[in-house]
Amino acid sequence: MASDPRCTFCWKAATDLCGRCKAVRYCGRTCQRADWKTHKVFCGVEYPVKDGKVASYRGVLFAVDEEKPRFMELPVSNIGDSRTASILPMVVQALGELRFGLRSVNHHGRLANVERELMRGQLVLHCHNYNFNVKDDLPPNLALREFTGLGMEFDMPGAVVITKERRMRTEEFMDVELDDLKDMVDILRFQMRVSAEHRKIIKNFDMLGSLERIQQQYDNETEHQSRHTEE
Repeated sequence: MASDPRCTFCWKAATDLCGRCKAVRYCGRTCQRADWKTHKVFCGVEYPVKDGKVASYRGVLFAVDEEKPRFMELPVSNIGDSRTASILPMVVQALGELRFGLRSVNHHGRLANVERELMRGQLVLHCHNYNFNVKDDLPPNLALREFTGLGMEFDMPGAVVITKERRMRTEEFMDVELDDLKDMVDILRFQMRVSAEHRKIIKNFDMLGSLERIQQQYDNETEHQSRHTEE
């Protein structure tokens, strides 16, 4: 049963293949239509060619200067002087200058399904660990807007990379596949909404701080005028 084909959208038993790319399966037309807005971005796109001389794993890059996300190969390299092999150095390189450090978020998927997670692994979102208190010049990510369908109020600034691990926080890497796209949308939409909420909180704190400063200034001026009047 574990090897039976599953619907990429709902994870039920699948019977139909995408007629164009022949790479993902669905349980019927309903799920296929529901998934098309996401799937069409990559439908028919060929995976990057792997270099047989260097171990690598496929991820997805949401670059700030591109309108759509794309697959990319992330070669494995050693971290520092250790023998620990990782794709993180290439992830960092793809993200560009990390002014506030790297933030990586694991995603458990849409279903609490152990069998599914063992078969398909878990996605990891890598992005800039930006500080909403600091005004920065990280450009908006248009590829994220295109892929998720969320507006500019949900922007996550800077580039974003999606990778996949066999189990959470193990760095047992796997290739991101076409049937991971729905989970990718889920984790991106969730994190973009979290970012929007953080911005609201910071804005409210800034507004509260401004009101407190205005009140303090008013109190100081009132106290100064009272002293002047008494004199």
